[in-house]
Amino acid sequence: MISTYVSRHFSERVPGLMTRVRLPMSFNSGRSKAGSGGGGGGDAVVSKGKSNEQVNMDGNVSGGSGSGNGTSNPIITIIDTQSSNVESLLAAEENVEAVVLVYDLDRPSTFQRLEGYWLPLLERCFSPPPAVTETPNSISGPDDVIDYNQIPPVVIAGNKLDLALAAPPTQEDARVDRQQIVALLQRFKFVRHCIKTSAKTLLNVNDIFVKTQEAVLFPIWPLYDLTDGAITNICKKAFIRVFRMFDSDKDGLLSDLELCNFQARFFKHPILDKHIQGWKKVLMKNKPAHSADYIREDKFTVDGFLAMIEMFMLKDFWEVPWTILRHFGYDDNLVLEIPQWINDEYLAQCKLSAEDEEFLVSLFTQFDSNNDGELSEKDIQVRLFHLR
Repeated sequence: MISTYVSRHFSERVPGLMTRVRLPMSFNSGRSKAGSGGGGGGDAVVSKGKSNEQVNMDGNVSGGSGSGNGTSNPIITIIDTQSSNVESLLAAEENVEAVVLVYDLDRPSTFQRLEGYWLPLLERCFSPPPAVTETPNSISGPDDVIDYNQIPPVVIAGNKLDLALAAPPTQEDARVDRQQIVALLQRFKFVRHCIKTSAKTLLNVNDIFVKTQEAVLFPIWPLYDLTDGAITNICKKAFIRVFRMFDSDKDGLLSDLELCNFQARFFKHPILDKHIQGWKKVLMKNKPAHSADYIREDKFTVDGFLAMIEMFMLKDFWEVPWTILRHFGYDDNLVLEIPQWINDEYLAQCKLSAEDEEFLVSLFTQFDSNNDGELSEKDIQVRLFHLR
């Protein structure tokens, strides 16, 4: 598969173990460090990169200019390994960023080896169980000791799809196959995609490597906690900050116009009124019974805005939240990066414009709870700078 991807040609004669491959810029549009391991029906490829498409708030796809981390000097390194030394490779490669596991669609035993060997191996290598003192009354299961956020994203590739298409499975076999894949995705939460491909016909070969690159450039952690199944607190704080920036009238809600400004700022693509109304219907329909309102006065609340962002995450559109966050200077750990040009010398020369003063006054007014012309300690700590 690696040989086909690199050469764009299938060859019957491929070395049993490929040397490290560094792909030129034309192969991808992101930066990457990659490695791979295999044997017994499994190859693993670790890589980094960037898709050149963006998903807009209305669900449309458009060409993306890209900004923030991982968009310059694209390099991908692919490391192929044999099953006999893959564990030592994973231990030695501190920068393993993603893994592709390949199994043979024509040999069901290789899929079983994914579940029984390869995926548990990644769990042991990247999320070793902590030292636990067992007592006669202690009961623990596998989910108690696995931190899914520490394991690199995995893309599973079912190779030799050309043979499967030549002899289509029965309806029962297809149903069992789907059930096996669903069960695997539920058990191993760090698996991002299962894609069937053919190295011989090049069918879906690009998708394998593109999805692997995207999994690294748009990581799930620290936006979403796979172990807890929820948005992380630091992600919530970042998006509440973004919400406040676009709440131009400071009423604590996002109007349709404010959402349009938000869309235009990041995705250069207008959002139609029918899509805004569609979002409102979806949010109201999916709101948990005892949660705060998602829509109020026909506008989006903070909780509704966060729910919208979470929907993109759960639909695997991780490029949407990362595009927004990186625009505002958040790094891959959601830490705000202060530009180097903002220094004491620059700040000494700064002056507030009339627009700046108007913004600060409106902010002051919004958080002056008793309208006495002063911000109390509670106004400052609990309301102004409190992001939950």
